[in-house]
Amino acid sequence: MHIRQPKVLHPVENENLKLLLVENISPEAVGALQDQGWRVDHSAKAMSEDELVEKIHQYHAIGIRSKTRITERVLKAAPKVSRLFFRSLETLE
Repeated sequence: MHIRQPKVLHPVENENLKLLLVENISPEAVGALQDQGWRVDHSAKAMSEDELVEKIHQYHAIGIRSKTRITERVLKAAPKVSRLFFRSLETLE
């Protein structure tokens, strides 16, 4: 019987990865993510689908709250995005 060895997971290097945070994410959350090596841009307001499509191509991750919608069109415009963060960024849960 062959027992497969578990994969070793390596932490992701966040250096030079760009993160877009939308909808007034707390300054503490922004700072904590920057401390982890993320290059963070943030917007106090929700973004429309057109605004996201225009900007998202340059980001590796996006964090949103309840008003911003990630549509199929947005995802198709986001070839670099590998992570989506939802709502709990206020408390970093």
